Amino acid sequence: MERLKKSYLEIFSRIIEISLRVCGLLTLPHGLHTLDIRTSHRRGMVMTRGEFLNLLTKEAKKYRSESLASIERNRHMNDISSKDFRRLKRDRKLTQKMIDALLVDFINTVGVGQCIDYALYTKHLKSVDRT
Repeated sequence: MERLKKSYLEIFSRIIEISLRVCGLLTLPHGLHTLDIRTSHRRGMVMTRGEFLNLLTKEAKKYRSESLASIERNRHMNDISSKDFRRLKRDRKLTQKMIDALLVDFINTVGVGQCIDYALYTKHLKSVDRT
């Protein structure tokens, strides 16, 4: 059970990594990270906090299908053993549910931190964008 918990913590770590990569779009020249800005001088991008959450959701939709393979591929960056991965692969349905739950929980937590009730549900990760 401990190893399974570690596996899910690694998935959460990967979510944070994606978020930080996206935050790079909002990095000011002085190295400050904030979502409460209208422009970024670094890349000329205009993004509100809500747009940032939409971007996180879009990235999560892409990432969710490849998440387990990505974590396994990057095993040199985590402490999940081959045995742990075999356990996760044994019940892929449960593993995918946990991945989806972690992605949604993380994105909603970022939203709360920005005073936005984003109300993302796991079903939204499975839906096709109509934009």
